[in-house]
Amino acid sequence: MANTPVHRESRNAEEEVLHCDGKHRARFRMLFSGDRTATDSLTCGVATVGPNEPLPLHQHVHAEIYFGLAGRAHVTVDGAEFVLGRGDALFIPGDVPHAVHAHKEAKLFFAFAADSYGDVHYVYFDDDRPGSSWRRGRLLARNSPRGRQMTSRPLAAELRAASVIVSIKQPCEVRRMGTNECGP
Repeated sequence: MANTPVHRESRNAEEEVLHCDGKHRARFRMLFSGDRTATDSLTCGVATVGPNEPLPLHQHVHAEIYFGLAGRAHVTVDGAEFVLGRGDALFIPGDVPHAVHAHKEAKLFFAFAADSYGDVHYVYFDDDRPGSSWRRGRLLARNSPRGRQMTSRPLAAELRAASVIVSIKQPCEVRRMGTNECGP
């Protein structure tokens, strides 16, 4: 698909917010994703986490990298804790439970080797406390082609197609920042 360079300013990517179990969680701006931009093979964006906005304990098949842009983030990967500051990088293997917390606002660049964000299927666990082990958490939500599903709306104004499908045990969904807009 991508035969030419694609330039995007992060301020032009609308902010999305993750809601889990009725709680506001991490915010992110998707920079490149095949369902939103004329790109393929790589999906990346900028996530913002804070004291009341963690990225809850989750896992997905795709390996992921985090790169610290601002602040200090505490990343738990399979029970081990890493602190990411500005300029620090972390590789997270696929299918390994991980979470991100911060005492003050922190920004991370994240990337997956996937055509689009919709290709990255998340499994969320309910234990999102700093230092949580996935073995203690219960399944919160799982992406699945079956069961009750919620679909987020991508925030690029030109796109109205669904981006993330989640089968709900307890609701986890992506919403436009500052709204309750989500759903099929």
